[in-house]
Amino acid sequence: MKVEIENERKFLVRAAPLKTLVNGVGIAQGYFSAHWPAIVRVRIENNKRGFLTVKIKTAPDRKIEMESRIDIQTARELLNHTTLCLRKTRYKIGRLEIDVFHEELEGLVLAELELESVEQMKEEVSFPPGFVVQEVTGSDWFDNHELARRRRVDAGWLYEMVKFCWGCKDVSGSV
Repeated sequence: MKVEIENERKFLVRAAPLKTLVNGVGIAQGYFSAHWPAIVRVRIENNKRGFLTVKIKTAPDRKIEMESRIDIQTARELLNHTTLCLRKTRYKIGRLEIDVFHEELEGLVLAELELESVEQMKEEVSFPPGFVVQEVTGSDWFDNHELARRRRVDAGWLYEMVKFCWGCKDVSGSV
């Protein structure tokens, strides 16, 4: 079992050159417990690898994550018993993870940056050319288990909601 502290910043991607992204990993994940402080999730990557994960939230931008690799058949069986599920493709650009959601969440794109320490949370984040993002770090709205619960999400509406609620401005290039 792998245990690590997860310090991450999360961004709602308003615009990006998605067609240029390559080598994505297809992800299907379902939730058994979808309420903080503890989330229990099963994940299948590229229909080949299975994982069982427990996440415990210790701060809005910090979690303890315990993850075990499980065989693919067990992962499929567990996934079939979850009621909250989502599908996405994850791309990596340097340290950034770009999640492009599918099915009911089609149109939603989030970027995550996992950091080594809390001190790095304040550092400027650079995005590739063409990305327009808004930071949503700490908002439960954008946690994957919450997105799985909501099912139908309009990415434009989410963007406007964030802009209205937090008075954010578009950010291009760096945050």
